[in-house]
Amino acid sequence: MTPIIEVSGLEYRYAGTRRPAVEGFEFRVERGEVFGFLGPSGVGKSTTQNVLTGLLNGYAGRVSVMGVDLAAWGADYYERIGVSFEFPNHFLKPRRTGWRSRAARAGGDYLAVGATLSAALLIHLVRRFRRVAFR
Repeated sequence: MTPIIEVSGLEYRYAGTRRPAVEGFEFRVERGEVFGFLGPSGVGKSTTQNVLTGLLNGYAGRVSVMGVDLAAWGADYYERIGVSFEFPNHFLKPRRTGWRSRAARAGGDYLAVGATLSAALLIHLVRRFRRVAFR
């Protein structure tokens, strides 16, 4: 049976860097299998996901999804896969200004507040995308 995702010898190097962000990465995801990336910061988890979702081009190695080479997929690729894009939470940096200071004085957890705001932003973006993409 053809694996859902097959990656062999994946390498990706960001412009202006000496070392690749991902080098020699290989894995297979079979139909019905639950698969995740775990590891410390900087080992290439997000980079690999960005290659798999088509956000990064110029990689070396072989990447296929549902038996089709990633580069051969057309516009229907996003109709076939489910993607939850990663948005950086720049407002969660350890500075205490504005609402963080108020939350701290009130005994609140500003990381929880930030996560709630992040979820609200994601829901807003999804709703906006649906209006644009499915007209």
